[in-house]
Amino acid sequence: GVQNAMTDFCKTWSDLSTSASTSSNRTAVIEKGKTFADRVSTAATQMQNQITANYDDLKLNVDKVNDITSQIVTLNKNIASLEASGATANDLRDQRDNLADQLSTYTNINVYEDSNGMYTIVSNGNSLVNGINKLNLALSKPTSNATYGVNDYSLQIKETGTAFTAGSGILQAEQDSVVEDKGYIDKLSN
Repeated sequence: GVQNAMTDFCKTWSDLSTSASTSSNRTAVIEKGKTFADRVSTAATQMQNQITANYDDLKLNVDKVNDITSQIVTLNKNIASLEASGATANDLRDQRDNLADQLSTYTNINVYEDSNGMYTIVSNGNSLVNGINKLNLALSKPTSNATYGVNDYSLQIKETGTAFTAGSGILQAEQDSVVEDKGYIDKLSN
């Protein structure tokens, strides 16, 4: 709708340039200008709402990642305990493998197994799971971004407050969507 409104607005200016004394041409410029401004404003608001929705989704997915890593830690404990007593933990290992597969859809990970059968899961240099210990992801406190009219957030390690880079997966895709939507706002501004 923005492109059409801009085309109509420019056409009314062209019409006005050939017969400026006609009041209907002057009125048309004003009305088409209002329509164009409204379309730009509406599109910008939609992009701002989309950015907010992306951050809301990012928060939900960070919670899912933290839940998955908690489950992996619990399974690590149970697997080590069972296998230390001589029992097999194949079902638990399968569950843990499935959880690691799920986790890989959210962020880039590398999985290592130690001699006790426990997983260490590293994502871009951060050990999200290290045997029976884990790190939690979080969103930063909101930072007001007056340029785009939104609050921005970044991914971080909750325990240290250091930045976390997903590198790939759902978390990265959501951050990329925010950047893309800001690009659309920039285009509207231009």
